[in-house]
Amino acid sequence: EMQWSSIDWSSDGTRLLLIRSDGYLVELDASTGRALRRVAGGAEVFSGGTYVADEIMIGRSRWTGDLWIAAIK
Repeated sequence: EMQWSSIDWSSDGTRLLLIRSDGYLVELDASTGRALRRVAGGAEVFSGGTYVADEIMIGRSRWTGDLWIAAIK
């Protein structure tokens, strides 16, 4: 079952912006349910999204550091 981390309606109510838990942003036509856009997060994590006028604004973060794991006995 797909889970959503963020859902927002456009100001005119014709589009729905969804951020899926698997890292995809999906914009749907509200009357048909048809996907207008799909954007894969890739190395980025979408933390939220909203409409500003006709544009989509997205909060995102990207891991750019190193991760070291050590077992100390």
